[in-house]
Amino acid sequence: MRLFLIFSLLFITACAPPVSQITQLPDAAAPDDIPVFFATSRAPDLVLRYGADRSEITGYGRYNISVPPAHESGQIEWPRRTPDALKHFVATGENLYDGSQEFRRELASELRKRPRGNRRATIYVHGFLNSFADGIYRMAQLSHDFENPDIAVHYSWPSAAHPLGYLHDRDSMLFARRGLEELIHDVKAAGAQEILLVGHSMGGLLSMEVIRTMALRDSDQMLRMIDGVVLISADIDVDVFRNQLHDIGELPDPLVLITSDRDPALRLSAWVTGLKQRVGTLGGAEDVSDFDILVINTGDYTTRGGHFNVGNSADLIETMQRMQGVVASLSDETQNRAGVGAGAVLVVQNAAQILLPPVAQ
Repeated sequence: MRLFLIFSLLFITACAPPVSQITQLPDAAAPDDIPVFFATSRAPDLVLRYGADRSEITGYGRYNISVPPAHESGQIEWPRRTPDALKHFVATGENLYDGSQEFRRELASELRKRPRGNRRATIYVHGFLNSFADGIYRMAQLSHDFENPDIAVHYSWPSAAHPLGYLHDRDSMLFARRGLEELIHDVKAAGAQEILLVGHSMGGLLSMEVIRTMALRDSDQMLRMIDGVVLISADIDVDVFRNQLHDIGELPDPLVLITSDRDPALRLSAWVTGLKQRVGTLGGAEDVSDFDILVINTGDYTTRGGHFNVGNSADLIETMQRMQGVVASLSDETQNRAGVGAGAVLVVQNAAQILLPPVAQ
């Protein structure tokens, strides 16, 4: 049985990006530069900048990530032995901050470049099997491909970035809760008028744990801090998730679940944790129908293992961009939910499910 588990993990993660350091080409021409601010609970590493070890002292900084002109939507063109800014994701600038005060000051400066009303930030929390570089490049790719105008902020917790590091990563994710909550406060204090929290896989569990803690302490303050939540392929036991929702009470709006009923990584996670279904494999809204939640099942768009369809599928990225207005309407209490996007929305009690169009052939 243990041998089966090892082979299964290796098969599912065969297409995962290698553990890599961020490649810097400071003199590269960068026509499409994306600033990515970050906070991390990883310990500094001489090779990787930040490695898999845990640190009680949060690290802060910013990278300017250049997206190559020939970039294909849904891809991260990883730097090769000879990196080329015309072909690969590379960093054209790196700034490491002394602490949270400098981080807030620099983030505030970036936010003030935006007109009032558009000073928004998206905080992305990576999942299992991610190195520091993985998360930074992924944040840049998502911002670029979705044409997200928000300031990009990444929270990097100390994943081992190893196929057999699942249990280590669950402990590291729990270790990192305080750091994520502090980052949310930092981003708000810097002047972000709206914060969207996006958690992938195990990062979804980390995000929900922090939201729950904040809500139990002061629900009104939590709602003032977090304006929306997106959980992508969330590696959370459905029963645990429902209890988290009960504890939170009034939820950030919108709260979106991007799922796939064909996700082999989460099926394996369910097997490892006692055959308990994961939130990220919900096929519809029935199991969460008593909560104000939006479910989007991306199983028909399965790409490269199916654990990050919304980031890896060019077709799905295009479809999601077209449907952003539908999501906004569903989170607007002045709209009649059942009448939005005729034929595309299924309302189940308090929840709703977007029915995606067929994959383009």
